[in-house]
Amino acid sequence: MKKALLTVCLIFLAVIITACGGGNGTSAPTDNSLFYYLLAQQNSNNQNNNNQEQPQEIDPTVPDLELSKTSYELGLGEEDTVTVTCNGQIVTDFAVYTLDNNLITVEKGNIKALYQAGETTVTVSLEGANSATFTVKVIDDSEGVLILDNDTLDKLFELNLVDTDSEHKSELTKLHFPGAFTYTDGKKYKIINISSGMFANCASLESIEIPNSITTIESNSFGNTPIKEVTIPDSVINLEYAFVGCTSLEKIIIGNGLTEIKDGQFYRFTALKIVIIGNGVTKIGNSAFSDCKNLEKLIIGNSVEKIGYSAFMGTKIEEITIPNSVETIENYAFQGTPIKEITIPDSVTSLGDSTFKDCANLEKVIIGNGLTEIKSNQFSSGVNGMGLTSLKTVTIGNSVKTIDSAAFRGTKIEKITIPNNVTSLGIQVFKDCKSLETVTIGNGVTEINSGAFSGCSLLKLTLPNQVATIGNNAFLGILCIRYPSNLTAIATNPAPDDHWGAQTYEVFNN
Repeated sequence: MKKALLTVCLIFLAVIITACGGGNGTSAPTDNSLFYYLLAQQNSNNQNNNNQEQPQEIDPTVPDLELSKTSYELGLGEEDTVTVTCNGQIVTDFAVYTLDNNLITVEKGNIKALYQAGETTVTVSLEGANSATFTVKVIDDSEGVLILDNDTLDKLFELNLVDTDSEHKSELTKLHFPGAFTYTDGKKYKIINISSGMFANCASLESIEIPNSITTIESNSFGNTPIKEVTIPDSVINLEYAFVGCTSLEKIIIGNGLTEIKDGQFYRFTALKIVIIGNGVTKIGNSAFSDCKNLEKLIIGNSVEKIGYSAFMGTKIEEITIPNSVETIENYAFQGTPIKEITIPDSVTSLGDSTFKDCANLEKVIIGNGLTEIKSNQFSSGVNGMGLTSLKTVTIGNSVKTIDSAAFRGTKIEKITIPNNVTSLGIQVFKDCKSLETVTIGNGVTEINSGAFSGCSLLKLTLPNQVATIGNNAFLGILCIRYPSNLTAIATNPAPDDHWGAQTYEVFNN
């Protein structure tokens, strides 16, 4: 450590007016009329330096200065107070502290004295009193940072902190290493990074424990190993493609430090069964878990804002809760999964038109109040549809204004309510929904496009009077159409003889 090489003198102008009474009758120093000096003395290692200042001789005719402590040991950034008394009466006090660069600082008000790093002796002198000294030693308890590479592994092995050295790491079956350690040189070290390819192709490595000191796990760190389970601690803020080729990985827990799961990061991890995503992740990338054909349990943290394209396509997920933080779910995100029901929370404002394509087991959909549009074919079945052959129950949020063409075509929906904010029903929107018996149309609908309910052979439909436009064959084949005599659409364009294709009709007065 560097020692104090320079003598520094700092003059503090005192502001305390109380005198320090001299016990021997000698005139006592006062803090309002005198200066006191802080002198940095060289460390004992520099005693041979001819420039070293000699100790002040004691004058028995004046009182002694006394200090609250004569020795201080401070870690980096720590602070203490030195109180100066004379004959039992406080003259003044000042702060002594260390900086991150090891410098020692003595401070009173807006005046500071800086001393070089390490250990130093400070003399407090006051005219009319014998001086006093105190020592300050900086305890450097800072940690050096290391990457877990072959050299670091060998250091850990030397200290018996791991089971093998770098030469034999391919024989590892279980990896456990400390996040910090003290080496033989007495220096503390902290491991913050696992280097690229460090344990790749370790054919027997089945178990790993990653300490909370790690912030980065580089690409291929554990590639092509038979690891079965991994927990990414909260400390990790950067996870690269570290587990490429880990075909035995069954469970992964992602801590709260990561903000993103990268595109394709766990693509086709065919053994993966359980994924738990922490509360720090805001984005799940495109195809992040796509084609993980055995993935059956998924927990998404409450900070995720975006679920990317094909993120969970082709998995075995049957149940999922989408948190209220999610704003965007992109196309094919859950394509081909056996999900049975889904709630789109109010936070979602963008939903891909093919998000649930080929979800043949999906029976129930609740659409929250964040969406303003249900897109073409979004929940459809049949030819050129999304393959939602089991869909029976749909609840539409109150913010939806438009339901586009074929949105629910060919599904098994039995009843549905169209909210009051919806103004238009698209072409063939409910075409061939052969189980549909009841539709409640809200007071905002003014347009029903061609073939909207065609083929709904069980449907008895009542139109509100504000409907102004009805497309060709809008009700072709439905059981019965009921409409008021003052229906707006008739006022501008009389009803066709077949009443838009309905089997029967009924006109009523409002």
